[in-house]
Amino acid sequence: CTATVTGVGGLSEAVAVTYANNTNVGTASASATYAGDANHDGSTASGSFSITKAGSTTAVTCTPTVTYTGAALEVCTATVTGGGGLSEAVAVTYTNNTNVGTASVSATYAGDANHDGSTASGNFSITKATSTTAVSCTPSVTFTGAALEVCTATVTGVGGLSEAVAV
Repeated sequence: CTATVTGVGGLSEAVAVTYANNTNVGTASASATYAGDANHDGSTASGSFSITKAGSTTAVTCTPTVTYTGAALEVCTATVTGGGGLSEAVAVTYTNNTNVGTASVSATYAGDANHDGSTASGNFSITKATSTTAVSCTPSVTFTGAALEVCTATVTGVGGLSEAVAV
């Protein structure tokens, strides 16, 4: 806001404006007072203006590809930014984030007294983990004339994988 005092005899000067309630969302007021001089009485004027909520932007960042571990994977972060220096972490909600495939994420900032809410979403891929197969055989057997099957095999891996495998 600006304020100017005018009057007869060429009076035309800028006057300092005083504000109240001009920081947060709501109605702010402004006033200006001219004290007067030898030829002019003092005068006062006032006005108001509205401060509306600022927008916000929520952003989700994920590690694009991770390997299956058998546990729920939480590899994303979310941040909200907005006017007035808003910059804070936002909770991330995960869906389908344990098994191989595409996991989905979302983050929602509800808003506050000075900012509108916002939402973002994203995803990441969970790829197969490696496995290890081991074969164990009896080191020495006696000839019997028949086919001998003296070996066993097991496969192991993350997530509790431990199974017998046909030899």
